[in-house]
Amino acid sequence: MKVLPGSNGSLDENTHICNLSTLNMIRDKNKNRKWLTIAFWLWVVVLYILTVLPGEKGPEKFSQSPIRWDYIEHFFLFSAIPVLFFLSDRAGFRCRSWKSSLMLAAAGLIYAVVAEVQQIWVPGRAFNPVDLILNLSGLLAGIPAGWFIAKKLYGK
Repeated sequence: MKVLPGSNGSLDENTHICNLSTLNMIRDKNKNRKWLTIAFWLWVVVLYILTVLPGEKGPEKFSQSPIRWDYIEHFFLFSAIPVLFFLSDRAGFRCRSWKSSLMLAAAGLIYAVVAEVQQIWVPGRAFNPVDLILNLSGLLAGIPAGWFIAKKLYGK
């Protein structure tokens, strides 16, 4: 008889059922992580495409509102990058470290700067330092948020 990982070798039916459900749960998490890896890369690509689309010409579309909603959007759109990274297959327990966080922050810095600066050449768009600051703030806020969410979901 084959002993399941984590069992003490006894023939207790409850132990067997518990270990099978644990194995199924691990398989489900790995399957979800693969989808989250796809979601991570898709989000990075879609977010970049959104930054290169030509903007609206004419008066500022947010002039009627006292709040610049696009600033809030920049923060939350960029904060999703590290959250999806830490939830993805690439971010198992090994990747939730200071080294991976620093690498993610450095890559995010380059990504955010390129995404904002390239708007100089996009019709109807312009470089906005406030957008860049909010992009970077979202990335930096997403790192501990991603750690926390991944820890709650995956443990360790």
